[in-house]
Amino acid sequence: PIPERVTAIRTLFALARDGWGISKLVRYANENSLPVPGKGMTWHTSLVNRVLSNAALIGYFQPRCNVD
Repeated sequence: PIPERVTAIRTLFALARDGWGISKLVRYANENSLPVPGKGMTWHTSLVNRVLSNAALIGYFQPRCNVD
């Protein structure tokens, strides 16, 4: 884990828990220059939505293997 990104995601979760909507979270993250996960430079609504709905962040892992 990258500590700065972990802090950013925890901040977004806390604000969402307090009732902030996706658009307001995006505006807050960009105005406060929260580090963006991945290769992007800015936060956008689909990214925040994807982060908040990602089951891996609560420890869910679905192993799989592809067979030809």
